[in-house]
Amino acid sequence: MKRAVVTAAATACLSRLTGEDGGAGGLQAVEAAEVALVLGMTAAVVTLSSGTGPVVIWGENPMSASLVDLQLTLGEGPVIDAGAGTSIVLEPSLRDVPLTRWAAFTTEAETLGVRAVFAFPLRLGVISIGALMLHRDTVGPMTADQQGDGLVIADAITLTLMIDELNPSSPTSALGAGGLDPADVSAVVHQATGMISVQLDISVADALVRLRAHAFSSARPIRAIATDVVQRRLRFHA
Repeated sequence: MKRAVVTAAATACLSRLTGEDGGAGGLQAVEAAEVALVLGMTAAVVTLSSGTGPVVIWGENPMSASLVDLQLTLGEGPVIDAGAGTSIVLEPSLRDVPLTRWAAFTTEAETLGVRAVFAFPLRLGVISIGALMLHRDTVGPMTADQQGDGLVIADAITLTLMIDELNPSSPTSALGAGGLDPADVSAVVHQATGMISVQLDISVADALVRLRAHAFSSARPIRAIATDVVQRRLRFHA
């Protein structure tokens, strides 16, 4: 259950995020590293859900980018779960996550140096548009204060994204904060999936499975494989 009171450190983040401190507000007003520190994490990242999977729009760093790409490739993980539902994901130890939840993600994430993952849905009512994902290089649960702060910060991020959506020219646009345009990433994966569907004479759903499998087996980001397909450097054969 959400708390009405947040910690002082989280309040400072919220003031800049919402513009209550007199600034422009928006995601570019707060560093992802600051949010991660407030919530006791190694890194924080915001993703939006697309037709082909999660896309990073804020807080991208090498480890977070690899972690999101891994979920985009496998079709499973904390961002997938949080982005598709209304429940937070709390996994203080990846080593203890049952294979029945994430068959491949946990092992691959540990290889990247990630030991714990948490994700808060960015939601409007029961509709989730993305997730605030947090990860840490050590095991351990979030405290009650950290969970409460995470919920409130996720709600504030959702609000700023909705404001930006209503006013795309706003200088506080999340996509203007140095992130990736979800349409760009989603489009190349969609296009590659369609081309593979034609090449192999299979359904689009099966083509996406083949694309993900190829990315996983070659240990390359799915976006890179999709780009190779679209630019005709890679062709799938039956």
